[in-house]
Amino acid sequence: MSFSLVLGQMVMIFILMMIGFFFFKQKLVSEQAAKDISVMVVNLCSPVLLISSVSRESSVTQHNVLVFTIVTVLSFAVLILLGHLISALLLVPKPRKSDYMMMTIFGNVGFIGIPVVSGLLGQDALIYVAIYNLAFNILIYTYGIYIIRKDMEGEQGGFRLKSCINPGTIASLITIIIFWFHIPVPNVAAQLLNYAGQPATFLSLFVIGTSLAQMNLREVVSDVRLLLFTLLRFVAVPILAVLLSKLVLKDEMMRGVLALMIAVPVGNLPAMLNKQFGKDDSVVAKGIVYTTVLSVLTITVTCMFL
Repeated sequence: MSFSLVLGQMVMIFILMMIGFFFFKQKLVSEQAAKDISVMVVNLCSPVLLISSVSRESSVTQHNVLVFTIVTVLSFAVLILLGHLISALLLVPKPRKSDYMMMTIFGNVGFIGIPVVSGLLGQDALIYVAIYNLAFNILIYTYGIYIIRKDMEGEQGGFRLKSCINPGTIASLITIIIFWFHIPVPNVAAQLLNYAGQPATFLSLFVIGTSLAQMNLREVVSDVRLLLFTLLRFVAVPILAVLLSKLVLKDEMMRGVLALMIAVPVGNLPAMLNKQFGKDDSVVAKGIVYTTVLSVLTITVTCMFL
């Protein structure tokens, strides 16, 4: 993958984010409108885009899908271990350990992962994104909730299966089923899916831009621990993942998707879960801003090693 191609794509993604940033700063779009757009992207556009990716013939084989499923499970296991290691190396206070664990494990595989993979590797690669998203959703609503609750003394309650049932999980399952069983999608339905899914790329980046506009960037940049965390988790780890994947994965597309899924910045869902459980989300919120702004550079650097 050429440096100029990756850099050009990431600059384009950054510009799309800045459109949202500009619109919010100029009060051309309200905070409520940005939330409404976010709901549409999460519940319609992004899920439909995944399904749309398998509505036509694909060069991806079933064997490769099985291999990538195993790699996905292993990658999450490694990220969990890295969450503990990075927290220890950065001397993260115990009440904040769950924040750094969540930021290490759960990247923005939907809002940023889908448009980045689609732009750099093509729509065929989105079947791998569907697998990664499915694993992500299951893990964050089980282990993710567990580590948040563990940090909150006196918090009671267990895992609820219905937490995992959401448009992202359902769309990922449908995508995998259509692909695996070669279920034909009628042309009219394929066109409909394409029209409904295409806005996902722009709208998701637009919403991220509006979120950046609401943050105190000066406060975020002054956080030294967050800078060190970003260098370790979003520069060193993805590069190491790429180098190791070259030893076990022959398929370049699989390597590319794995690298991008690991390299995408901190996801929004960890902050949302903190809010849901009444936990301070300021650290995760700063992590989202910091890693998202720097993702143009960190993802580009990662792709140079592919």
